[in-house]
Amino acid sequence: MLSCYINLAYKLEMIRSASEQLIFNVLNYGAKNSMVNNINKLADLGIIKAEDLTNLKIVTDKYSLSISEEMINLIKKGKKYSAISKQFMPSLNELKEDEFERSDPIGDEKFSPIKGIVHRYKDRVLLKTNSACAVYCRFCFRREVVGPSGEKLTQEETNEAIKYIRKHKDVWEVILTGGDPFVLSPEKIGNILDSLDTINHVKIIRFHTRVPIVKPRIISENLLKVLSNRKATIYIAIHINHESEMTEKAKEACDKLAKKGFPLIGQTVLLKGINNKTSTLEKLFRIMLQAKIKPYYLHHPDFANGTGHFRVTIKEGQKIMRELRGSISGIAIPTYILDIPGGYGKVPIGPQYLKERNELNNFVEDINGRLHIYPSK
Repeated sequence: MLSCYINLAYKLEMIRSASEQLIFNVLNYGAKNSMVNNINKLADLGIIKAEDLTNLKIVTDKYSLSISEEMINLIKKGKKYSAISKQFMPSLNELKEDEFERSDPIGDEKFSPIKGIVHRYKDRVLLKTNSACAVYCRFCFRREVVGPSGEKLTQEETNEAIKYIRKHKDVWEVILTGGDPFVLSPEKIGNILDSLDTINHVKIIRFHTRVPIVKPRIISENLLKVLSNRKATIYIAIHINHESEMTEKAKEACDKLAKKGFPLIGQTVLLKGINNKTSTLEKLFRIMLQAKIKPYYLHHPDFANGTGHFRVTIKEGQKIMRELRGSISGIAIPTYILDIPGGYGKVPIGPQYLKERNELNNFVEDINGRLHIYPSK
């Protein structure tokens, strides 16, 4: 009899939790025309041509489509916001794949001992809470698994993931990702943080999100309350690729997070035709710093299927980084990073300024390309 009551209580809790998430979704996503997740709606809005509909549907049948109301409103303004359009609008170029591309370009699956956990580095794990995002980037390295029908953790699977973290005493940092963890309701986020609060060896919790930029209304007082006063230090890693994404509402959302004391770090992907100019990144990184976001990583694009039209060469990326070094403050310069295909981890690939001359001396290159002798000792 007791087991029946326990099972009933568990089912009631699942229903209550699902209802709370549903209410959150309706409030944030349910307004009429508030978001676009159907290719036909793009045609109705006049953003794509009717004659392109059939071919583009092949793309969106393969890779998820979702564009927030905030981003749609910018895209509709035209050329000035083309950098946003290129990031979120489906393209026939996505049907082109080359020999280097793969469905799991950074090898998440290889290091996933249980559902929801990626344990690639000894002292940290990814906790992939959900598969949904407020927007789906056309260059996403997880594009094969994100989306409304992708991987989702049940409560039981979440509990198992927490048990895994509790068991592995070397785990110092937990990185909540997905999908985008901030599309979960504050209650669900709070439940996860409550569980992590009971694990003494977890000292850092990092959220990876695009929400403050693409759907800033979600950064509510309720969410801020849930994130606050935790045992571990919480970092927020915010993904932004172009200055045009930093709207006034986005600035306000970032300011709310910063005023609560959460360190904000920025992640940017180097993308052909969007931000692969020194002047473009210089403007972006200045704007990020002004919004209290420290540029953290500039990612070289991954070999995700159908993303070749976004890819730049490493040589081009290094040239941009070299030019940035001489034009903006050091605190505005991120690490240029490459995720080695197959799951072998991230490595910095920025330009090198120290060159060995002989056992006694090195050459050091300054920001103007001039070489200077510097003793080895």
